Amino acid sequence: MQPIILLGIVAAGAIAMSSGFLAPEIANVWVQNLGVGNADLDTPVDHVAVDLDVGPTLVDPDEIPNNGDEFWKNAVNECSWHIGIDDLNTDGAMPETDIEEVICKITDIADNAIAECGMEYPETDAAEPDYPFSEHQECVPNEAYDGALELDNVHDVRVVVRGANPTQEPQGP
Repeated sequence: MQPIILLGIVAAGAIAMSSGFLAPEIANVWVQNLGVGNADLDTPVDHVAVDLDVGPTLVDPDEIPNNGDEFWKNAVNECSWHIGIDDLNTDGAMPETDIEEVICKITDIADNAIAECGMEYPETDAAEPDYPFSEHQECVPNEAYDGALELDNVHDVRVVVRGANPTQEPQGP
């Protein structure tokens, strides 16, 4: 076999095997802490699995139906997330035991929020957590303007997670 052909086969195989590493991954959103003054605020979770559901949306530029100028564009129509019980931040002075609210914010290239949705999980008297851990939760984003959720406009997704009681002081002995 010719060395150049063998080299070409090896190069094609290497390209095919490594191209999957170039695809962006938004499956896991790693959490970032923030600080106020000289103190850091603890985040209630370590990471969140996020999915954006994309589907076709009919666009009619002149809003006159069936005149032939309509076309389809892909747009985000749902934001879903998954937080497992193992994703809770149990380190630090105030370990988290529950989640009160999750907000999904979709931003454009300039980091402006173009759509948002969320769900609240209000506190109940039961001893177990109110958040349904190990279940996917979803919401339909409310767009800031018509066409905001078209894929051309979407750049990033941010998930805001509020713990059970972010102002609670740690209990002393």
